[in-house]
Amino acid sequence: MPSRVQTLLFLSRLYPGTSLSNILLSALRDTSIASIAGRIGCHLPDVLTLVHGSMPPKDNGTDGRERSLQATQMEVYDQYSLDIIEEIHRELVAATDLTYLPTQLTNGDYMPEESDYEEFPSLYRHAIRWGIWRLYGRVVLGILPPEICLVNDLPVELLGKIFEFIPGRYHNRKVTYAHELWDASSHLPLREVCKLWHSVVEALPTVWTHMIQGFGDHWTEYALLRSSDCELSVQLNSRHFFYAVHGGQQLKDSARLVLSRAPRFHTLSIASVSAEGMAQIAPFLNNAAMVRLESLKIRADRFGTRVAADVFADTPPPALKSVEVINCLIYTTLPAFRSPLTHLTLDRCEVWTCLDDMLDTLCGLPALIHYAWIMPQNRLRQGAYRFNSAGFQGVFRHTEAIPLLSLEYIALECHIAASSLILSHISLPPFCHIRMLDDYTLCGDEALDFDVLESILHGLDVSLGKYLSARPTSSDSGSIRLASVHQLFGPNPNPNNAVTFHGSTSDTLPSNHLHDQHFAPGACTFSVTLMIPLVAHDTLCIHPELISNFVEHLLSWPSLRSTVHKLVTYHPVFEDPQRWLSVLTMLPQLTHLHIEGPSGADKTPAVQALARTLSGHLYLLPNVQQFILGPLALSGQERDALIIAIQERCSAVEHPALSVVIVNPGEYMEDEDVEIFREMLSATGASRLELAVVLAFGLLTSERGYVDPRYDLNAQKSDEACGYTAHDESLRTTSVPPNLSAHDENSIANARLEREVQQYKS
Repeated sequence: MPSRVQTLLFLSRLYPGTSLSNILLSALRDTSIASIAGRIGCHLPDVLTLVHGSMPPKDNGTDGRERSLQATQMEVYDQYSLDIIEEIHRELVAATDLTYLPTQLTNGDYMPEESDYEEFPSLYRHAIRWGIWRLYGRVVLGILPPEICLVNDLPVELLGKIFEFIPGRYHNRKVTYAHELWDASSHLPLREVCKLWHSVVEALPTVWTHMIQGFGDHWTEYALLRSSDCELSVQLNSRHFFYAVHGGQQLKDSARLVLSRAPRFHTLSIASVSAEGMAQIAPFLNNAAMVRLESLKIRADRFGTRVAADVFADTPPPALKSVEVINCLIYTTLPAFRSPLTHLTLDRCEVWTCLDDMLDTLCGLPALIHYAWIMPQNRLRQGAYRFNSAGFQGVFRHTEAIPLLSLEYIALECHIAASSLILSHISLPPFCHIRMLDDYTLCGDEALDFDVLESILHGLDVSLGKYLSARPTSSDSGSIRLASVHQLFGPNPNPNNAVTFHGSTSDTLPSNHLHDQHFAPGACTFSVTLMIPLVAHDTLCIHPELISNFVEHLLSWPSLRSTVHKLVTYHPVFEDPQRWLSVLTMLPQLTHLHIEGPSGADKTPAVQALARTLSGHLYLLPNVQQFILGPLALSGQERDALIIAIQERCSAVEHPALSVVIVNPGEYMEDEDVEIFREMLSATGASRLELAVVLAFGLLTSERGYVDPRYDLNAQKSDEACGYTAHDESLRTTSVPPNLSAHDENSIANARLEREVQQYKS
């Protein structure tokens, strides 16, 4: 039997009862376009046709299929198609076991589990898949053979620019012809198009730089050669080591080969490597001039891994800008500290023994933009290292503040006493983000916590408070206009054992997820978090009175007392009306009050507590323009209490009309409930209801992102300007018959309001 017929017969056995077009499509796992394969094939010239129409029925048996295929006029095939079939046949003959071949060919999701790819081409049936792909392109799509393809007429310069966009940056993802998956090797098929493209790809260094890791020793060596002198981004982790017979870790040959090109490194990331592994990497970094290195990340798998003091041959890399080290022991003489760093993050690292040593290091980094020193008790309690706070209780060598006028972000997670000393000895620019977290000082014992509260507040006064008061406030951009009291988001199951206070000069508050916070250009923002260590989070909590004192103290700062116009709350402490009274009394200039709540709850007690406070103190918030609710769960009782409070305020004091905005009402309210809410507010004559639909990536307050300008909360809007979509049209339409007069409509609304009020009072 001719080899070509055998090949087609095998494909027909894989996919019986289908045309060759569908056979190829099925082999490619691309059934989404199988329906149009026939229409494509109908328009192809006969010379490009292998087999059209249906294959012999399954019950005809093997002989029937063979006779049909042998009867096909093979001479009409062009030589390129015949050569492809021959190549597929050779691969089928070379296969020792065809039992699982159909499964392997149809499994487009097959991915290698090992880091090296020496055996992947054979396991993946790479050559057969590639042959089927080429045959599909020739037969179904009518792609011309390379020798007559016109793509080689494109200028080499243009091809080079195009090819640079092809490789993706997904490591350890081998290119597959069954899916549109772009990875670091996606440029390899381009070499098969024609000789010109082959030569262009081979001579283009930039497309090879991302293939130096994850594709086996052969491709590592080949990519290092083809990438010429281009800069390299290198990642090293435990997968680049193997365990020798004696039990120790040894670098793989491919990792050694990459490390031998250390002078070309642009970024270097070392993660989950033991102290023994670091010791094997260090010589490669010491024996090379790292003149191109701009970013260095080191993350040890456990505390105690020491970064050698003489790394980089005791010569600071001249281009190094960013250093991030986690869980390591570092010498203060680390050469990287003498590089022109702009970003420095030290997480759970033992570096300095006293605060003076830290300030010595910062003195040598005047261009620093981002600085994070993270030593919280929660992060350290699982390791062997314990932060020695004794050396960070005073400064003895530095009498003047260190100018860090380029700093945009500073995060200090340690004792408030230590972070306050650090801030008080640094000169910060007027616009930056300051993040402070203390989970050392409070312990959950009410008496002990109140004893240390005064020292916490004093430390904040002389550091953050002093900085905010000294900032220029001649314009609106210089004053703190937004403040927020939130529970801590993240790995913290108890909302009562932490409190975070945010402040911002812009219309956007910092993220409630502390490690997602960043600098907002042209704004001054800060976050202060007090927290009890998560050693007994189900039983320990911060006393509500302590939280209230903490919040009121920060609001009493001159930089906030008369400038905050919007307050956002999301904390159980505001479920007590007395907390509302003490806070709102301090902010008569407040124009916007935003209450958020837990998404899974049936109600938000903070709303009813606010209503009780407003009803009992009608002169509170004389300038308020907007109450913003949500996202939260709002019960009917809470809704009625708020409406009554608004009506009583208007009747007694004649406050100006305000609006109530409910955010994403569809998540927790029925359309009928929204309509009732609207009518009741309208009947008061003192308020109206607005709806705000907030996109998932653009929260109104706590998260940075896009907010539709139609839902701008800094200005009042009428119902017509509220930005309803077609989806919300039913919410805007009242249930009053259209033939009623305005007087009749008001009468009905007033009657409904009176009925609701009577039900509430009863």
